[in-house]
Amino acid sequence: QNFEFVVSKGNPTSSKVGWSIWYSNSSNALIVRCNSSDTSEQRAAQQKQPVPLDEWLHVAIVIDRETAQVRGYLNGSNEGWLPGGGGPTSDSLGGWRDIGNDGPLVIGHRNDGQGTLLGVVDDVRIYSGALTEQEILIVMAGEPRPRASAPDPADGVVLEATWANLSWRAGDFAVSHDLYFGTSFDDVNDGVEGTLVGNLGGTFQVVGFPGFPAADGLQPGTTYYWRVDEVNDANAASPWKGNVWSFTVPSKKAYNPTPADGAKFIDPDVTLSWTKGFGAKLHSVYFGDNLSDVTNAVGAAPVAAATFTPGTLDMEKTYYWRVDEFDGANTHKGDVWSLTTMPVIPAHEDPDLVAWWTFDEGQGSTALDWSGHGNHAALFGSEWVTGAAMGEAALRVGDYGAIQNLSYADANMTEVSVTAWVRTSSAGNQYIVSFDRNEYYRLEVNGHGGGPGQVGWDVMTSSGQVDCGSVTRIDDGSWHHVAGVYDNGKLIIYIDGAAVAVDLEAIV
Repeated sequence: QNFEFVVSKGNPTSSKVGWSIWYSNSSNALIVRCNSSDTSEQRAAQQKQPVPLDEWLHVAIVIDRETAQVRGYLNGSNEGWLPGGGGPTSDSLGGWRDIGNDGPLVIGHRNDGQGTLLGVVDDVRIYSGALTEQEILIVMAGEPRPRASAPDPADGVVLEATWANLSWRAGDFAVSHDLYFGTSFDDVNDGVEGTLVGNLGGTFQVVGFPGFPAADGLQPGTTYYWRVDEVNDANAASPWKGNVWSFTVPSKKAYNPTPADGAKFIDPDVTLSWTKGFGAKLHSVYFGDNLSDVTNAVGAAPVAAATFTPGTLDMEKTYYWRVDEFDGANTHKGDVWSLTTMPVIPAHEDPDLVAWWTFDEGQGSTALDWSGHGNHAALFGSEWVTGAAMGEAALRVGDYGAIQNLSYADANMTEVSVTAWVRTSSAGNQYIVSFDRNEYYRLEVNGHGGGPGQVGWDVMTSSGQVDCGSVTRIDDGSWHHVAGVYDNGKLIIYIDGAAVAVDLEAIV
């Protein structure tokens, strides 16, 4: 590849809009660049000195509206940067608005996935102002790090071992290190008696062997906590208390079931899975609708895969399941988990209601369609919350909710209405409901039809895309009822029951 991007912020629809720091393989040069919404317009600077390979370099881009400059810095210096790629670094930035664009910030490649950095990157920072050369030198030098860091095993890791060698990176002023170790976060954090291993001269400590902490070995199903305080008696700020880190030795029993224990509204064609126990080689699965039977069952044939497909289940019914793990020497009986399948939902009395998600489930990764058409939504990265506009719960959307095959009686629609309760404090682009704007419709905040904080209603008609937007904003942190209506060529947006935007020019 000819280019490698260190940091890039651009519009998803264009690889150039925005700003970036990148390396050109063909010219062996670092380049900083800022582009306007017109991709033929750009301000860039190129470092004339060849880039040394396999060395740490500090590179910075400063976009300064006040002086109308795009400046590059290499190892804290602005020397050696020449105009490149469209104009001198002192060219006017004019009225460009895309520096703070809504595109993603990407580290290590361009926003479209191209230009992967074939190297390593560290300590990326973004400031809201234009730094001076002196300030960049301070940033480059970094702030002192008096506390221990870079724990190994990494904080929160699952460790399949009966012993470990704890290690860390010493703080900048450390002469020695006080190590605390135990099975209680509070005890280690407070340094209670029995958790202090000792004052160490090195930056490592073995645990899990006779003569060392946890002399009987690290125990399966146990979380261990540890902390390193950095010590330098000659420094008045010593000691520097460290963060409490942890690692977990997994249980020999199966754990982390999917669906989670007690999950409701499960698809009747579910496939069960779990995380295998520490050292497990084979798994025996017991499944049924009787708790006692599943609890006491024996003799299931062992399988190698950590998945199980029970077949199509009955609707609105609770099932139980258990996984016993065999590690080559012993069988470890598992806990009994449960799940309940989704209910039977009859067709709604309104024949025009295609889909209805109340988000009252309050748990799980499925939002039921209460219209009776089976358009259940799979949720990804979302969070259930209380304080709903309607009903018992609401959904704070993380990534998205998706319906794979939305059931429409007639795909050639001339009428459609989309409604939702929405609460947001953001003025940026937010999809409320999208049935692919390029094919059908999209109700959103901002976007194509609306401005910041306004409601946009976008529809694909036989004559092309038609976008309508409100003047009224809804980004005040309060609940608002919004609706987009397409009626035989007319687009209407409603906010809190009032029509706030109408477009009469759309063609069916």
